[in-house]
Amino acid sequence: GAALGGAARLLRARLRVENRYDFVLLGGVRVRHRLEVDGALVGETAPAPLPAPVPPHCSAIFDAAVELSWEHRSGQAAASRRNPMLPREAFLSVEVSEAAPSAWAPAGFVIATE
Repeated sequence: GAALGGAARLLRARLRVENRYDFVLLGGVRVRHRLEVDGALVGETAPAPLPAPVPPHCSAIFDAAVELSWEHRSGQAAASRRNPMLPREAFLSVEVSEAAPSAWAPAGFVIATE
C-alpha cells in the first residue's frame, strides 16, 4: 500500500521484491522509483541498492519513499499542489537494473520493471 505523509511530502510504499532466479542471490541490483500523476512525473528516486539481498525463489518486503515535487510542474492548479493525489490517477513505477557490469549486461541494464 501507499500513503502520503510527512512535512517533507513523501509518498511511502511497501513493496514486495520477488527473486525469480533459480540459483542467484538478488543483491547486485539498483532500484529506482518514479511517481506519475495524470501522466506528469511528480517524483522519482535515484537508483539505490536493495536494503538486503533476496535468496532465489523467495520474496522480501521493503519500504520505499518518493519525495513529491509537484510544485515545480507548470500548468497545475493551486489545489492540486496541496494534494496531487486526489482525485487524480497515479502510478508508482519500479525499475530494477544491474549495479555492475556482468558477463551478459552492462551496469545500468534494466532487468525488471513494474
